[in-house]
Amino acid sequence: MNYRKEESLLILTVLHDHATKQKPIERSSITFYLETDHNEKIGSKALGRYLEMLMDRGFVECHNRKYCIRPYFTLEEIQIILEALYTSRQIPRPAVKTIINKIGKIAGHDIGKYLKHLYYIENVNYTENTKVPEWLGIIDDAIERNCMIRITTCGYDMKKNLKSIKTYEVSPYYTYVDKSRYYLLCHTGHHSNGLEARRLDRISNIKICSRTSRKPLTQLDGCEHFEISTLTKQPYMFISKPTTITLMINKHNIGDFIDWFGKDFSVLENDGESAWAKIRFQNCEDSAFYWFLQYGEKVIVKHPASLVLRLYRHHVKMVKKYKAVLEDFGFFE
Repeated sequence: MNYRKEESLLILTVLHDHATKQKPIERSSITFYLETDHNEKIGSKALGRYLEMLMDRGFVECHNRKYCIRPYFTLEEIQIILEALYTSRQIPRPAVKTIINKIGKIAGHDIGKYLKHLYYIENVNYTENTKVPEWLGIIDDAIERNCMIRITTCGYDMKKNLKSIKTYEVSPYYTYVDKSRYYLLCHTGHHSNGLEARRLDRISNIKICSRTSRKPLTQLDGCEHFEISTLTKQPYMFISKPTTITLMINKHNIGDFIDWFGKDFSVLENDGESAWAKIRFQNCEDSAFYWFLQYGEKVIVKHPASLVLRLYRHHVKMVKKYKAVLEDFGFFE
């Protein structure tokens, strides 16, 4: 048989529009939709041969003489995709619904019932910056061309509106995703000769400086042998040289430590009768500092002295601030 591409594509279109793996359709329905949707008539025998050809090539499945397009994704993969879309802060709500509708058309499954059991919070802090996907493309183009870019940063004012703040040129090196937010890893030269991170949803405009080459990454402080994989061990988006840190931690909270820093640490002391253990690990001091503020009652930092002093000074300031607030309530009288 001399198969015509047009007829094959029309049959696939009908199955795409009217059938799923859960609800396949019979040949008679395919014939009906070919005529009503596309004004195309294909005989019963010819339709059967087309369907056999499409099944042999892996495009179509048959279940009890009913047909559907072979699903592009498994049900488990669809669930993962939907959950990732709903929990991403970088995709505005309207865009999420549009993407899900597109996935539903190509998935080959009836995803409606999965949406009924998948809940999300409408008021979560999702980005209002709809330009993030566009920024990703521009940055990728600039990196490929070895060019600097001119960015305009933005932030919220007291009226809860995003306002542009400052425009300057940077050397882009990577885009990185951390906790559902996109970051630009770049060199600005404003604060140091090192690598810095800028949130893409806090950028209101980007332009490529086509005549200006970016500064080589190897010329930045601490980046002679930089590997982006080191950022996966950082609980927060700070970029600096790792330092060795020693601390006492309540054993009940070792799981929290592993969730944030991973298992790359050494146990120095672990008395079976004590509720505390002594461990040592390497990480960025800035990231460790803010994590210790969160888990202050569960850890005691022992080394380095610079980090211990920084934590001490911070807590002294905190005590002074809140002592003044409590005095307003009549405490300490």
